[in-house]
Amino acid sequence: MREPTLYPPPRPLTVGEVLDLSFRIYRSTFAKCLVFGALTVVANWLPNLYSIARGQTVAQSVLSPGADLGRAATALIAGLLAALFPMAIILRQYRMITGGETGGEFTRALKLLGRMVLMGILFVLAMLACLLFLVPAFFASGLTRYALIAVLLLPVTYVFIRFMCCFTAMAVENTSAAGSLARSWELTGGNVLRLTAIDTVAVFLLIVLYAVVASLTGFLYVVLGKTDVALISAAVGVMVVAAGALASPYYSALGLAIFGDLAARKEGVDLAQRITAEV
Repeated sequence: MREPTLYPPPRPLTVGEVLDLSFRIYRSTFAKCLVFGALTVVANWLPNLYSIARGQTVAQSVLSPGADLGRAATALIAGLLAALFPMAIILRQYRMITGGETGGEFTRALKLLGRMVLMGILFVLAMLACLLFLVPAFFASGLTRYALIAVLLLPVTYVFIRFMCCFTAMAVENTSAAGSLARSWELTGGNVLRLTAIDTVAVFLLIVLYAVVASLTGFLYVVLGKTDVALISAAVGVMVVAAGALASPYYSALGLAIFGDLAARKEGVDLAQRITAEV
């Protein structure tokens, strides 16, 4: 059943209202997005699973995985899947909160893959260009170097925040790669401090979630004993996937809430008429 006032928001929201909207979107959609969320975690772990299958331990696969053609190919596949599944989550959530029928979101994400790859390349190039600001720091020494790095990282952070809505823009408005970045830049203008506050809360929630996972891991370590490594590893793997399955839909819901709020701030009451493209 569609909630008529859920999305898009009819007016600009406060920081608290953005977070509240994100939880409402999450609560009404997470059950149908859990599989995509779990697959996102599995996709990110594919290179490590490849290394484990070749005889490395879990720790070695993370800290010193080595490099070979097979791992490089696995990492490429993992990167593509790690973009596809979150896009599918955004598409599904957007359909659900705007009263559309679910189904076919992964196929739709596949059709957007070329655009996502190009957008990712443009995003990385923009980040690399910003990192050039760090060059003067390497001519300094001692505490001065670290102080310069902290200050000169601000442009990188600023550009990252300005582009944070690009994936949501592509999903909601069917924009091109460059158009998605431009749309995000347009919407986030003048709202960097608000977005920083919202992102800080989101990062805190992520820390809390994984702190719970770490606590459960420690509990299993005590209960199952140090020698039962295989059982502990399997249990930890299940918990990590479960945590990712719960977290991924929330962060896409937060992205939708932020996008809706920013669009309402920029375009007011015409938002509902403007977002008409069927995804």
